[in-house]
Amino acid sequence: MTAKRTLPMPEELGEEEWRFISPTVNTGVTEEEGRVLRRIALSRISPDFSQPRRVLPEDLHRRLRSGEIGPQEALKELLRRRESGDLVARFVLSRIEGLANSIARAEVGLRHPVNVYEVADPQSPTGRSYRIAEGECRWWAYHLLALRGREEAEAIPCLIEAPPEREMTVLARQQAENLARWKLPAVAQARALKRAKQALQQLFQDALDSPANLDGLIEERLSALPEELRERIAREFGLGERIPTSHQLDDLVGLWLASVGKRISGRMVRNYLALLTLPPKVLELAEAAGIPERTLRVIRALPDPAAQVELTKKVAVEGLSPEETRRAARKLGAEKRETRQRPFLERWGSHLLSLSRQIENMGQADLSRLARELVERKEYERIYRALLSLGRLLEAIREVETSPPAP
Repeated sequence: MTAKRTLPMPEELGEEEWRFISPTVNTGVTEEEGRVLRRIALSRISPDFSQPRRVLPEDLHRRLRSGEIGPQEALKELLRRRESGDLVARFVLSRIEGLANSIARAEVGLRHPVNVYEVADPQSPTGRSYRIAEGECRWWAYHLLALRGREEAEAIPCLIEAPPEREMTVLARQQAENLARWKLPAVAQARALKRAKQALQQLFQDALDSPANLDGLIEERLSALPEELRERIAREFGLGERIPTSHQLDDLVGLWLASVGKRISGRMVRNYLALLTLPPKVLELAEAAGIPERTLRVIRALPDPAAQVELTKKVAVEGLSPEETRRAARKLGAEKRETRQRPFLERWGSHLLSLSRQIENMGQADLSRLARELVERKEYERIYRALLSLGRLLEAIREVETSPPAP
């Protein structure tokens, strides 16, 4: 039996709507703050797909965004993948299930409502729906509870905020949320930094292309940036004069982060951005498992993508530290070098012997047919060059046979 809240409740929530809400949830909402606490059906809420943090694997994220599948279909697919041994699904579901189980316990409940804002939605009967500003994992946890048959989880407590007016405002809010939990997966941080860099670059480009708008839209976008960053831009670059170099933009992004409590160097920004060059399989697992930047830096140093994937799996399953990852990388690199240094005969001889046996077993009719098809497809020149190369190998073998043995 779920305990009922005894403290005063906002008018927007009825007594029966307080299921799955912790007795300690913060309800200090005022009209001046422009936020209202309300219980909203899950079906009327959607994630912010521009958010750099991703809960789902890339393919399911893309299908959900396109409307091909719904949230519960995505969860069912994750459950199926976990049963088949998929590591990414295992880590994603572990996080969602842990949160769902804590919410379902009456003594814990949902400690923080989901922050949402209204958006126009022509397909909704009311003409509006809601987009998540903060708390997507809580939304997924409620979907999982609903999938388990908990009817009371089909709606979730939300703080309704005023919709953001500018892209820069959205970026600032997301940066603040991400940096408040800086130990989030490094891959999500890298996406956030990339987006911030692109936004700054576009601001400079638009100012250069349309100087007449400096007092209009561009000035409005600039005003959404922190004061220290605006002063640095005005002092060193100016708008409408030139576009900073890539490294200078990295420095500006690092300064931008200072406004939300975590200033990093341009070099560190570049370290994060470099992570996005890793193979998709590595990025997906690294984000799901929460692998930090220092560890991913070691993985990125491996030259072979297959080795990068292999080491990422080992790190995710065993929870290796950066130093342990370095040792594993050295061992893996040594094994790869040993494989590359196998004798020529082991690497090439088996292929040549197999081909020669096939040719020896071909009758004259088959050889003639093969020759005709090569000529008709104009492949004979390429095959002829290959045979000449084999002839060079034959000459080398004869030379070795006739040479005196080494002393």
